[in-house]
Amino acid sequence: MKSIYETKPAEDGRYYTMLDHLQMPEENPFRIVDFRDSKWITEDEYEKVMFWEEITDHNEEYDKKWIENHIDTIRSSFNDHSLGAHELKLTVGILECLNEYEWFYLNGYVRLVDRYFVVRVV
Repeated sequence: MKSIYETKPAEDGRYYTMLDHLQMPEENPFRIVDFRDSKWITEDEYEKVMFWEEITDHNEEYDKKWIENHIDTIRSSFNDHSLGAHELKLTVGILECLNEYEWFYLNGYVRLVDRYFVVRVV
């Protein structure tokens, strides 16, 4: 995760972001936003990007193998030794996790294992 105060993306594209809405702070702050011509393209002028993270392509085969190799640690972290690999998804960064699986994060279904956020999809 990178702060906009540290750096901007090197190239145009779509990014996971955390926004600050200057007039409606209760608005969901996690959204995918485009970056073009050195500018963030937000829905209105009052939205400001606070943090951003690259959207990474997931290799389903790699994710599946990683989960299988770490299943004991994952089961322990969820305190559920009957947990199956088919119930889990990987996210690379916290903004990806919050953009794609916010409900699961807020309800306690996410664990940080090694360098990945593991989501228990119930």
